[in-house]
Amino acid sequence: MSSPCYTRPTAASAAREKGKTRASLDTATSPNSENYALVNFNSPFQPLDPSKPCLLSTLPPELRLEIFRYLMPEVHVDISLPPSGKPLRNRLLCPRLLHICRMLRHEVSYLFYGDTYFTGYVSCLTFRGVHEFESDLFALHKANLTRNRHLRIDIRLPVKDPIPEAGEDELWVQVWKKCRRFGNIYDRQGKKHQAHFVWFCGLAEWFLTRKAGVTPRWTYAFTIGYWRIGVYDVEEDLVDFLRDVLSCLMCKCVREAKLNKKEWGLVKSGGLEMLSDLVEDHKFLNTVYRPSRQQEEFDGLVSSLRKFLQS
Repeated sequence: MSSPCYTRPTAASAAREKGKTRASLDTATSPNSENYALVNFNSPFQPLDPSKPCLLSTLPPELRLEIFRYLMPEVHVDISLPPSGKPLRNRLLCPRLLHICRMLRHEVSYLFYGDTYFTGYVSCLTFRGVHEFESDLFALHKANLTRNRHLRIDIRLPVKDPIPEAGEDELWVQVWKKCRRFGNIYDRQGKKHQAHFVWFCGLAEWFLTRKAGVTPRWTYAFTIGYWRIGVYDVEEDLVDFLRDVLSCLMCKCVREAKLNKKEWGLVKSGGLEMLSDLVEDHKFLNTVYRPSRQQEEFDGLVSSLRKFLQS
């Protein structure tokens, strides 16, 4: 007779003993039928000693989840990458319930990664913090995160001009490295076209990691700097972001980017999601505060970009 599942070593402890790499550990915990059964709470919850049953194990999984929900801390987790660059696994606030046993960890992670508010703050279209947060999760936790409707990416406006000044060689090297996956920035003539290409590379790099039904759906929100507090300042920054940054997806200077047809489809799909959230933010601004002064220009840009992204 085999021992109960919660008495066996976890994948993490087994990895430490056998010296497995992170890649092999992810493979071992890929979301197969067994893992999805655990997510759906169809796996038995059995005590170590059958003569001394655990009362918690006699409850239906729905009631256990309600109990765990009362014990969960109500937190908003900031997943932004700090200036120190420390690994996210050391900064992420995890409930203590995740460290009791395997079975509880599976059930509590269903609540924690499925209901917690996660927010990533993005500056200069650098989504590295959000991407590393997702990459650091185990496959089962990623599966739980896909059902979370409280995931938010806060894009700070205005987006800084990405083109360095002449003579700033180190910054030019960083820009070139950021863009080389999609092409050579020096093939674009003029500072304006180079800026469009850099912004395109930042967006495309993020959109290519998005896969419907596989990766979580993040809601995009747009905030401005504390020094720009006027209502029309907010609207101006939204329109500028739409005109200068998001609309770069349809600029001629990016048409020759190194993307195949499938990759272009992912970029366009991601662009549609961001455009949809931008329109909602603009609509909310007009409803709560006052009518837009740039509504005609905004509607024209939205129509042109949506037509391109849906083509």
